[in-house]
Amino acid sequence: VVNDVTVRYTAGFGPNPIDVPSPVRSAILLLVGHWFRNREPVNIGNITTPLDFAGDALLAPYRLWG
Repeated sequence: VVNDVTVRYTAGFGPNPIDVPSPVRSAILLLVGHWFRNREPVNIGNITTPLDFAGDALLAPYRLWG
């Protein structure tokens, strides 16, 4: 078939929520907390609102590059 493409994608850490490593769960909670505090799509009155580096640090060991 012309331009035929097959994509295989695997995600997750297992079938149970407890299978997700605790640093990843903590990063998710930090991100959800940020979204809770900053609910508007535009942050008026500030130039930027950067995310806390703690979430990046918690997720860094789980990032796969390649």
